[in-house]
Amino acid sequence: MTTLTYRVGASFAHSLDARAKLLAQAGVAVAAYAWPGRTGILALAVLVLVVGVAARLPPAATARAYALPAAFLLFGVATRALTLGAPWVDVNAGLAALEHAFRVAVVLVAGAAYVRTTPVSETQAVLAAVPGKPGRVLSAGVGFVLRFLPVLVADLKRAKEADDARLGSESALHERMARIASTGLRRVDARSERFALALQARCFAWNPTHPERRARPRDYAVVALAVALLASPIATVVR
Repeated sequence: MTTLTYRVGASFAHSLDARAKLLAQAGVAVAAYAWPGRTGILALAVLVLVVGVAARLPPAATARAYALPAAFLLFGVATRALTLGAPWVDVNAGLAALEHAFRVAVVLVAGAAYVRTTPVSETQAVLAAVPGKPGRVLSAGVGFVLRFLPVLVADLKRAKEADDARLGSESALHERMARIASTGLRRVDARSERFALALQARCFAWNPTHPERRARPRDYAVVALAVALLASPIATVVR
């Protein structure tokens, strides 16, 4: 089981301001559903390639991290394509479902590029800019999730490995799932208690000192591209 986390690097995406990257993510999400037909699919494929290269995403690690979402997407394609009677396989429905799955995959790749190239502290700093208490809650909440989730995933992986070492793989699937889930929940509870105690010991504050944010020409270029992507539905309607 692999999780996507921030990795120090020198890619183009690493050098961008988090605000520009968040706006670009929104633009990619809009474009994924605004660009229709085969031309749109081809343009999205190019966009995915550009995003992956800009962030230097490792294909194998990214595929492993998104194995479960990919399985659900492929299951959806199969259920749309297969029928209970003749002709048994509806090719057109399957292709339509595959197109929608690809559009979702584009958004997932953009998210992977953001997570891998953006420190948690920078994301917190962007969200903290939201006025008032909502900004502080968002900033703290995102920081907790992004730091805590990989630890919980690692706990589940260790629980699975321990179960395998005890020949748990030879038991029924539902029994194995119950054991691993039970172990995972116990570890979540224990980690949550230690996490709360650590926050109290460190006098957790709602107004931490965030890293300095500074936009550069390349950030403005990415923002311009993001705005163009966000405006693409309007161009589609006008045509």
